[in-house]
Amino acid sequence: MMPRKCVSLQLQQPAEGMVAARAAKSRGLTVFADGNPQEGSAAELLPMVDVLRLDAQEAQLLSGDSIDDVAAGLTVADGIRRAGPGIVAVAVPGIGDLVVWSSGHHLVRHGDAEVIDQTGAGDAFVAGLIAALCGGADPARAGDCAGAAAGSTVQRLGGRPDLSGLAVPR
Repeated sequence: MMPRKCVSLQLQQPAEGMVAARAAKSRGLTVFADGNPQEGSAAELLPMVDVLRLDAQEAQLLSGDSIDDVAAGLTVADGIRRAGPGIVAVAVPGIGDLVVWSSGHHLVRHGDAEVIDQTGAGDAFVAGLIAALCGGADPARAGDCAGAAAGSTVQRLGGRPDLSGLAVPR
């Protein structure tokens, strides 16, 4: 299977996410976005995004609803998904990450590994999600890969994970 061509947008950066998303879509790329769209741009940006990842605070800013448990995470993620992205991944504080798509959802629970430093865990989660989905994995297996990447990251100081041993599902 030929990997999909993908682009990743970091919406936390002060860049024009809309311009990048439009350019990527016009070239037929799969658009991944991490973070909350700039104020006032969600209605236009979200339909151009294929996969969106949000931490709990970003999801609350976008939806107006807090994520206190898995049920709330599912409601928030599905509402955001209906605004455009085919897949939405949201963090559920203290529990894990919820990956939601049109025909299902999958909870990637936090592991029991010792957490040394959380720096970069979200970025590693996104990297794992991108690697797996662009390689052809289904959303649940991609979520597990993303969770493994984040789990590897929190076990090291400084947000620089060793992902060389990460098995990317196809």
